[in-house]
Amino acid sequence: RGVVESGGAAGASPLDATAPGRRSDDDASRSGRRTLQATNVFEGDGGDYLFPDGKVKADGACPALLLLPFTRGEEAYPHYGPGPENSWAFSHLSAAVLAMEHFNARDPTVVSELASDPAMQNCSVYFPLDDVDAADTGSLPKRVSAVLMNYPEAQSRCAILGPFFDEPALEAAVMSYGLRIPVICHGCEDNKFSIEKEYPNVMRTSVNFHAMGDLAISALKSKGRTDFLNVLHVSHTHGLQFAETLNNAAKEQGFSKIFFHKYAPPYIKESSPGKSVWYAMNAIKESTYRTIFVALYDTWEELPYVADAAEEYGLISPEYVWMFSGNIDIEWALYANDHPWWNANVTKLLMGAAFMRQMDGFDVDPDGDRFLQSWKSQGAETVNKVKALNPIPEGEPGHYDPSSDYFQSVMPMRGSGYMYDAVIAQGMGACWAEADHKASG
Repeated sequence: RGVVESGGAAGASPLDATAPGRRSDDDASRSGRRTLQATNVFEGDGGDYLFPDGKVKADGACPALLLLPFTRGEEAYPHYGPGPENSWAFSHLSAAVLAMEHFNARDPTVVSELASDPAMQNCSVYFPLDDVDAADTGSLPKRVSAVLMNYPEAQSRCAILGPFFDEPALEAAVMSYGLRIPVICHGCEDNKFSIEKEYPNVMRTSVNFHAMGDLAISALKSKGRTDFLNVLHVSHTHGLQFAETLNNAAKEQGFSKIFFHKYAPPYIKESSPGKSVWYAMNAIKESTYRTIFVALYDTWEELPYVADAAEEYGLISPEYVWMFSGNIDIEWALYANDHPWWNANVTKLLMGAAFMRQMDGFDVDPDGDRFLQSWKSQGAETVNKVKALNPIPEGEPGHYDPSSDYFQSVMPMRGSGYMYDAVIAQGMGACWAEADHKASG
């Protein structure tokens, strides 16, 4: 479900939005099969993980821990976009509660296999909403380690659902192996998670960099950009991995002229080569290659420097094609004019650029997306259940107080569909593990 979306017609030449994949009935079930593998790495057939003294209780209760990005560092994530203010993590938390209720009732509204698979109908597993916890990852490293070390119930959880970002997910992966529980991240892209020997208890409902890189190159080729590619990336594991992925995908699809340019904090014009965005942008200008892919990591911090340098070197014009990866939304480009790092060059650069990101089904096909239809049908009772799980106290950064008509007045935010899938995948995986346990006697 990765897509390319275009920012508009002004500025650089736009790339049309494409949607190579949408939710199918077996999206969550495939994830569930992988979750079954993740649970089985601990006890062979999964028996001790489930019964009688395992993480799934004897009565089938599966108490999960949700790790979500309520804050960015010590601040709440800002809201940009049309419509009522929303909270990224609260939206994900709402999707998780909706999924738990659907799974507990074996409601096939979104995932039909909950009703059609005999293993689901003959399964005792359920999510006890009064024994499910949520915690803030802070979207930064080291927060997850502190959460799990100071969380006395960690060893009794049946799964960690989340985190959304790569670095918190890497921490959760390491610590969860010691806790002997699976992790299902719903937004992480790091290629390392695909190496089962290194992360046998981790799976994801999102795709990795390889899939995103293949799509990026295919999108460029569809617009006649078949060679002569500049790749600008931050000197961080995230940027380095995406650059390598793009290089492999480009070569596989016939590109032969690819230049790589890196930058690093503090990004400023006066920095040394290898750090200054201006130095990298000058090299891009001199290359005469007019297709530019930017692999961002900390989007909100890096992007203004990229935009300022691009404007100074005259690279924001219709002859250049710009494509970005990173945690970026069109809404951010259009509505973030009061963000402390925003400036006019950011909007000028992004209007018409292409964004590489994974999109939920409700963004691609809002009229036909079953998750969105179910979301809109929820009432005040569900709102109260979500509020009860919110780990951020009132008055603290990241706290969100929704209205009683939250599900009707607010669209789910990016990643919410993947969070729904993560919960369903854990439930289905546990049911298949239970079925295997019963079959083995």
